[in-house]
Amino acid sequence: MSRRSAQIRPAPLGDPATSELLAKGLTHDGSTLNAARTLAHHPRLLKRFTVFAGLFLTHSLLPDRDRELVTLRRAHRFGCEYDFGHHMVLGAGLLTSHEIDRTVRASVEWYGFDPNYPRQWRDSLKER
Repeated sequence: MSRRSAQIRPAPLGDPATSELLAKGLTHDGSTLNAARTLAHHPRLLKRFTVFAGLFLTHSLLPDRDRELVTLRRAHRFGCEYDFGHHMVLGAGLLTSHEIDRTVRASVEWYGFDPNYPRQWRDSLKER
């Protein structure tokens, strides 16, 4: 059995308010993100997550390109395959395939963002 076929899919949602919240932006290519569908089973948590994610995307101090580099690197370092795959697609318009490939290398040379970012921030993304 393939790994994908063994995954559990979230049950359909019946609450119109939750469905409306999901439709406002927690989608990709017309489908609701699996992580969002899972959170939707706890509507209050979904609402809080949506506010947090919206602030991160719209008021981030990082440029979009750097945000995607950091997200890819973090997803790789912590083994978040779903997150990595999703952000590979999102980052494709901002990053080259070479830059995306470099996010999975152990070398500190992988990142192409401003070297003046705080050292602790850069160091947290290094392989250990």
